[in-house]
Amino acid sequence: MIEAALSMAKVQFAHNRWANEHLLNFLKSLPAEQYAQTPCSGNGPIGATVAHLILVQKSWLTWLKGDKSLADAIAIVRQSASLEDAAAAHKEWTAVDDLTNAYLDDLIDEAFVTERTFSLPGAPAPSSLPLWEMLLQLTSHGVHTRAQVISAIRSTGVKPPEVSFLRFCLETRQASVAPEETDDEISAEEELED
Repeated sequence: MIEAALSMAKVQFAHNRWANEHLLNFLKSLPAEQYAQTPCSGNGPIGATVAHLILVQKSWLTWLKGDKSLADAIAIVRQSASLEDAAAAHKEWTAVDDLTNAYLDDLIDEAFVTERTFSLPGAPAPSSLPLWEMLLQLTSHGVHTRAQVISAIRSTGVKPPEVSFLRFCLETRQASVAPEETDDEISAEEELED
């Protein structure tokens, strides 16, 4: 059962990887001023929100791997100024994705369910969660933050890329076992997602 849960988590991270790649490649085509100035909910403009998406994952992974203390890992999120455009964000994402993949490849079943104790800044007492819950928080954060970026893209009048989990499953399955779908099939799926 633990092995199946770990496999499911790896699928979620594969979706995260695929969706971020699609989104970042799309963002390279946006005018620089839209990337830098179009407001997003919660984390500033599109560029700052993309930086937040990437740096949060980097922060968690460096802490989970034991490379940094929790306080030092949290400080990583404040580096958003170093991701000034979509190309810089894509370069940083590639490094974070490599770190993530290496971590997941080395993860053993027992570690996946092991409780980790930590103290959040300002928290009155330490907390404890199993690793699998932390990893699911990380993929959930990716979905949430990409949705913020996609909403901001829509506000510019531009159609954003489709990065849903359903689209990921269909594309990755089709790429390996089925012929390409027709435009009618794609339109029907998009209607279901709306």
